[in-house]
Amino acid sequence: MDTSEYYFLELNPRLQVEHPVTEWIAEINLPAAQVAVGMGIPLWQIPEIRRFYGMEYGGGYDAWRKTSLVAAPFDFDKAESIRPKGHCVAVRVTSEDPDDGFKPTSGKVQELSFKSKPNVWAYFSVKSGGGIHEFSDSQFGHVFAFGESRALAIANMVLGLKEIQIRGEIRTNVDYTIDLYNASDYRDNKIHTGWLDSRIAMRVRAERLPWYLSVVGGALYKACASSAALVSDYVGYLEKGQIPPKHISPVKSQVSLNIEGSKYTIDMVREGPGSYRLRMNKSEIEVEIHTLRDGGLLMQLDGNSHVIYAEEEAAGTRLLIDGRTCLLQNDHDPSRLMAETPCKLLRYLVSDGSHVDADMPYAEVEVMKMCMPLLSPASGVIQFKLSEGQAMQAGELIARLDLDDPSAVRKAEPFYGSFPVLGSPTAISGKVHQRCAASLNAARMILAGYDHNIDEVVQNLLVCLDSPELPFLQWQECLAVLATRLPKDLRTALEAKFREFEGFPSSLNIDFPAKLLKGVLEVHLSSCHKKEKGAHERLVEPLMSLVKSYEGGREGHARVIVQSLFEEYLSVEELFSDNIKADVIERLRLQYKKDLLKVVDIVLSHQGVRSKNKLILCLMEQLVYPSPAAYRDKLIRFSQLNHTNYSESTARTYQTE
Repeated sequence: MDTSEYYFLELNPRLQVEHPVTEWIAEINLPAAQVAVGMGIPLWQIPEIRRFYGMEYGGGYDAWRKTSLVAAPFDFDKAESIRPKGHCVAVRVTSEDPDDGFKPTSGKVQELSFKSKPNVWAYFSVKSGGGIHEFSDSQFGHVFAFGESRALAIANMVLGLKEIQIRGEIRTNVDYTIDLYNASDYRDNKIHTGWLDSRIAMRVRAERLPWYLSVVGGALYKACASSAALVSDYVGYLEKGQIPPKHISPVKSQVSLNIEGSKYTIDMVREGPGSYRLRMNKSEIEVEIHTLRDGGLLMQLDGNSHVIYAEEEAAGTRLLIDGRTCLLQNDHDPSRLMAETPCKLLRYLVSDGSHVDADMPYAEVEVMKMCMPLLSPASGVIQFKLSEGQAMQAGELIARLDLDDPSAVRKAEPFYGSFPVLGSPTAISGKVHQRCAASLNAARMILAGYDHNIDEVVQNLLVCLDSPELPFLQWQECLAVLATRLPKDLRTALEAKFREFEGFPSSLNIDFPAKLLKGVLEVHLSSCHKKEKGAHERLVEPLMSLVKSYEGGREGHARVIVQSLFEEYLSVEELFSDNIKADVIERLRLQYKKDLLKVVDIVLSHQGVRSKNKLILCLMEQLVYPSPAAYRDKLIRFSQLNHTNYSESTARTYQTE
């Protein structure tokens, strides 16, 4: 008072949320010690405090009753504490966006999972299915990690943070913190109070995904969402009894993505329900996608698996790929000033109708107890659309901006690069039976309406069907699956008979012993008890089907395969032959009213009739024309197809007959 100087002293007389750091390295339960002091017990009588200062402590609160009788007070200023147990680091998990100046975010939390470990512990104030509202504090979790050394504590923390799964409408600082812990300055302890501010000022960002993962993941998400929406609309028409559109889902489509200022244009070709071929600037890759139960996508690319989740935001679509985020930005319109997150408009900083410059603050908003400015993205005349004090939702229009120079607005630059050289989505075996299965599956996908290189598929299929090793490898694979379920005597008999021929295919052109193996199976079935025969027939059915297909040798097996492909074609196209498409779909709607997706599959197959015709003609040229008698029944059915779609295949059929 004498100097007329005033000072502000902030007192925070409570237990801090970081108290587990002290507890872990000092092995003192601070809340318990506080309760003891509140009960009137002096510090020098608390067992954990005595242990920390190297005094006799009796081993715990129970044993302390005996020790307390002879314990004496000690001077805390003179007594030396024991060496700390180790090192402990802590992280506050917040719903802040590190890429946007740590702006708080709010919304639903669809998934939050973390499993504590001996050296990593955490707690959270929300759970899966919960949420963080716009008026709460941004911190919702705390993670602690212990180690015998500082480096080990940091390593344990990084491992713990990487295993936190947080998915929802919020952004978090987890990725940024992992990158911060890996910074050399932090690991070498060359940090100071302004170190974090300097990182923010330099716009240091967490490690990003490889660019092609973001592009491929984004393209697949957009394609899958578009395809699902089209199928849903188609089924909706069927449910209402209305005439659906001509096309269900395009097998070929194009996707454009804006990612971090670059515009990627990708041509998408569907090779199956979950198989895609992506083309960009004369480069091409293959990828597979599967839908998970929780709505995520499992992407298989270059022999690796990646999990994708997506959330729609005001600024675009935010993808979470393997725990790291990327934003598929919407086309930016700087003339529309939108709220990016739920917030409250506190006040405008300029008058309505005034001129603002680029990066000039024009309003202040309250976001989760923080006051933040809104900056103009370009220069122009501003016109407000909301009133001060009004609450806003993400995507709500705050103001319009009459731009001074619309041509000066920065647009995403087209990307002219190529995909890196990547392998197949899954591991490919060079064994002939697996290549045969892949080629046969590709042929069936063509008949289902999808796109493949038909000439390549047919050529690979014919080469595999002509291989003398094929039946032996198919038998081994089939038997390996059933071996543990087959009766021991049957398995022994089959293995013994097969070993007589197993070593020959590579050196001699030995026929597969289909009839001999079939005989072994039939003898076993005939010896079964009448009540058990049905179950045994179902058990050995895969083996019996295989040997029956090879009773006519490799040529006979090829005929079985080709006839099955012909049947798949005819089972769909005979429905549309000489019939009005709308009438066919109406009959199918009534027939499959409990499973309308079956109608979708049939119409999608018919949609690719041109590619299907090409496949059938290639198979006819290679296998049917040399011996048409074996395919007579199917050829008659082909000749009865009456539509311009089938004119070429019908004409070839007449030539064959």
